[in-house]
Amino acid sequence: MRKDQKNLTVFSLLKKMAGKRNIEINNTQHDFGILVESINGFKNGKDNKYWQYWVNGKIGDVSADRKIIKPTDKVEWKFEVPPELRR
Repeated sequence: MRKDQKNLTVFSLLKKMAGKRNIEINNTQHDFGILVESINGFKNGKDNKYWQYWVNGKIGDVSADRKIIKPTDKVEWKFEVPPELRR
């Protein structure tokens, strides 16, 4: 594993990829960790949609900065209504 892949998190990967593609990310720091508030102008809460990350097909269960990932993991960010708010 390369040195820059040590302690790779969902959030650090998002920041890295956003920087490469000139995508704006806004986030806030909380006791539980970092909350991604918007990506490229799409803000949490619009039409009940929120940014959520998925790793290997499973929705995140901790904040993105606390989820350690491996280089082989598939990470996705989705802007959608959270499962608990769907009817």
